[in-house]
Amino acid sequence: MPSVHLPCEGRAVHYASLAALDAVLEELQRAPRLPAAPLRALGDRPRLLVCHDFQGGYAEDAHAQGYTFEHWAFTDVFVYFSHQRVSPPPDAYVFAAHRHGTHILGTLIFEWDEARPDLRRLLDGPSPRRAHIREPLSYHYADALIDLAAARGFDGYLINVEVSLDVREDENVYLRKSDAMHNAARLRQWVAYLRSEGARRLPYWHVVWYDSVTYPHGQLAWQDILSPVNAPFFRAANAGFTNYTWVGQECDYTKPHAALQASARAADALKFARSNVYTGIDVFGRNCFGGHDTWKALELIGPGRARNDAQHLGLSVALFAPGWTWEHNPPRQGARTWDDWWADDCRLWLIGSHAIARHFTPQPVRFHGQFRTNFAIGAGHAWFVRGAQVDAGAWTDESVSAPKPELAWPSVQYVCDAQGERIDTSITTSLVPAPWSGNVALRVTLPGDARTMCVPLLALDVPNAYKEATVRVYVHGAVPVRACLLSPSVTLLTGEEEPGPNGWRRYTARTLLPAGVVHFGFAAQTDTAVDLRIGQIDVETAPAEEVYEAIRTGDTVQWPAFSSEGYELFSLDETAWLGTVHVPGADLPVGTGMVEVRRIGAWIEESVAYA
Repeated sequence: MPSVHLPCEGRAVHYASLAALDAVLEELQRAPRLPAAPLRALGDRPRLLVCHDFQGGYAEDAHAQGYTFEHWAFTDVFVYFSHQRVSPPPDAYVFAAHRHGTHILGTLIFEWDEARPDLRRLLDGPSPRRAHIREPLSYHYADALIDLAAARGFDGYLINVEVSLDVREDENVYLRKSDAMHNAARLRQWVAYLRSEGARRLPYWHVVWYDSVTYPHGQLAWQDILSPVNAPFFRAANAGFTNYTWVGQECDYTKPHAALQASARAADALKFARSNVYTGIDVFGRNCFGGHDTWKALELIGPGRARNDAQHLGLSVALFAPGWTWEHNPPRQGARTWDDWWADDCRLWLIGSHAIARHFTPQPVRFHGQFRTNFAIGAGHAWFVRGAQVDAGAWTDESVSAPKPELAWPSVQYVCDAQGERIDTSITTSLVPAPWSGNVALRVTLPGDARTMCVPLLALDVPNAYKEATVRVYVHGAVPVRACLLSPSVTLLTGEEEPGPNGWRRYTARTLLPAGVVHFGFAAQTDTAVDLRIGQIDVETAPAEEVYEAIRTGDTVQWPAFSSEGYELFSLDETAWLGTVHVPGADLPVGTGMVEVRRIGAWIEESVAYA
C-alpha cells in the first residue's frame, strides 16, 4: 500500500548485541510514549500469550499481501520474538496491539555459546571495573531496556537465557561452577530490578521469564513445568513461560497430564498465581501437539474450563509461532493463494470445534471516550476511502489492523428481539472486500422475519458511565437499520440517518452509556432475505473540533493527536490519497502541495487538519 509511513514504521529493527543497543541510547527520546487507550487488565485468570516467531527474523514486505496477525481480541500478551539479542516490536505492531488493548513485549535473548560474552556484559556492565569473578552487578542494561521500551511505547520483555551461566573462560571446573552459581543469583536480582523499575516508570509493565536456566546452579536445563529450580526466576519476573516439550506427541489428551498438575501444585506451594504460569505450546509441533492438532494441548491445559470443573487448573497458555499457518506452506503464485492461507489461519483460530478461540473469551477493548473500527485486516490488495477504491496495489501494514466484530464474525453469537428475548434465526456473516473504509466490510445476510432482529457486533469495556454518547453505524443496503445496545439490556436507539457517497449511509444516535461491558449492534426487520454491509462503528462521548492546526516544515508535517485509530493524508492539489499513518506526523513525498489530514474512516464532514 503506497503510504507515508514514517521511517521503520511496520519494519523490524533488531539489535544483534548489547553494544549495538548502547550505540543508539543517546538517540532515544526520554519522554515515555504511552498507549493512546488503556490496556485491558491481565487479572487472575487463564490468559493467552502469543509469541510471534516468524520466518526466522521477519520478512514483511510492505508492497506484498503477506502474513498479518488478526487475533488480538483473544491475546492478552503479545511477544515480538526473534533470534537477535534485543528485538523491540515495530511501531505498527505496538499500535495494533494497543488499539486492541493487548500488552506487547519485546525479547531479550541469549542462545548458543557465542552469546556468553554478551551475557557477561549484561551482568557486569559495559565497562567492568575489574576482572574478578565476583564482579558487582550492573543495572546499566536493565535501565537501557526500560528506556528503549519507553521510547518505542511497548510494555516489557520476554527474557530468554538459553546458555549456562558460567560465562567466564576458565578451565577450572570448580571455578566455572562457582561462576555459574554466582551469576544465577545476580541474574535473578537483575530480572527483579527490571520488573520493579519498569513498573515504577511505565504503567503496563510485564516481564516474562522463559524456562531455561536453573537456580541456584545456573545450568541450562529446560524443566517444562514450574519447578523448584526455575521458580526463583519466574517469581523475580511477573510470570514464567514453560518450555513446550511437556506434552509429547503420543500423549493421551483426554486424560489429566502429570506435568500440568505439577505446575499447578508448585504454584500453590509458592503462593504464585497459576495464571502467571504460561504453559508453552509450539504450533510447529516440535515434540508436542502442533499445527491443527494444537487444540489437543489446549484441551489438556484447559484454560477455558469453568472453575468448578474438576480438570480446571487455572494455568495460562503461551502459544509459540502461530505463523506456522503461513510458513508451513507460504502462498505462491499459481499455488496456494493468500485467501487459502486466510482460511487456514481462521481454521486454526476461529472456526470449528477445535479452534483456539473456543478456549478463550474475546476481551473487549477498553473504552476511553473515543472508539472507531472499520474491521480492517493488516494486509490486502486494495484500500477504500468513503466507499471508493483509492489504491489497488498489494500491501502489508499491521498498524491498520482494527478490532473485528467478534460478536458477529465468523458467526453471530446471539440474536434478540426488541424486548431482549433470544430468538432462533439463521443470520450468516462474512468479511468481504467492499468496504466503507479500509479493506473489508461485514456482510450480514438477514432472513425474512417479521420480528425486529437485534444483532450484536462488538463489545466495549466502559469503565465509567457517561450521560451522553454518540453511536454511529455505517451501512450499505436497502433495509433500514437502527443502532442498539444489547447488553446489559436491549435498547433500540432513535436517531438520524444520513445518505453518504457510493450507496453508504450513516445512522447516528445518542444514548446514555452504562458502565461495564456493553454490546453494540444494529436492529433491522425485513420480510425477505437481504444482504447488508456494515462498514464501520463509532462510539464517542465528546464532539471533536472541526479543524485542527497542522504545522509544516518543508515536506514534514505534524498535527495534534485527534484520533487513536490512525490518519489518512490527501493531497488537495490533486485530490489524491497519499496513504495512512498512525502517529500525528509524517514525511511527505517531495513536492507535495497542500495536505488534508483525516481520521481513518472519516465521514463527509468530519474533523480535519490542513497543512
